[in-house]
Amino acid sequence: MSMHTCVSGVTSYQRAVLKAKNKEPDPSDDTWIDISSLNSLTEVHNLYCGKPVDKETRDIFVDGTMEDVHENFQTLMDYCARDVIATHNVLNKLLPMFLERFPHPVTLAGMLELGCCHFLRLPHKDGPKYKVGNPLAKDFLNMFSQNVLAAQGNEAEKVLTFARMMSYWRNNRERIRAQQLVWLPARRLPQRMRNHRQYGAIIPQVVVCGTLTRRLVIENMY
Repeated sequence: MSMHTCVSGVTSYQRAVLKAKNKEPDPSDDTWIDISSLNSLTEVHNLYCGKPVDKETRDIFVDGTMEDVHENFQTLMDYCARDVIATHNVLNKLLPMFLERFPHPVTLAGMLELGCCHFLRLPHKDGPKYKVGNPLAKDFLNMFSQNVLAAQGNEAEKVLTFARMMSYWRNNRERIRAQQLVWLPARRLPQRMRNHRQYGAIIPQVVVCGTLTRRLVIENMY
């Protein structure tokens, strides 16, 4: 999808025109409307390979239950396999166009590097046993607990204490719930880690070129 954005991406106006399927396009749009598409697999496959990809089966993953997935397991696996084939077909068509448009090897190397994620643990002021919840938190909130700032009575302090305790989860609840989390099987872990707690990893959602100007887009993580 990022490679498509580099080769045949659209501006905000062009995206609005493509989404307005029932609207008669302006004659000036004829110069680009047949050589670009929205940034989805079915649209991109239709542009480069001449036919769209059926995505209706995907709704079972989105709206269905685990029972629905079990009952339609083979159909869903076929859908995943067809998606892989469709992505491969698009890449076969798109890669030569990308290399012609951007012949310098640094461009391709840069895209591949931007697609890699490196995780660094932020040090906590109280030691390695603690995790940094929000590195951009307002430091002045701690002044109330240290009595640097105070008010008559303790009601305000209680409110601020509860707000400080809840602010991170309140602000990040929906984003955290939407993260793609994968638990690591014990057999994949080093021997010294198998007897401890369960380990998992958050799969980052990275779009190397998310806009026409090839700007990197990264889903926020915690």
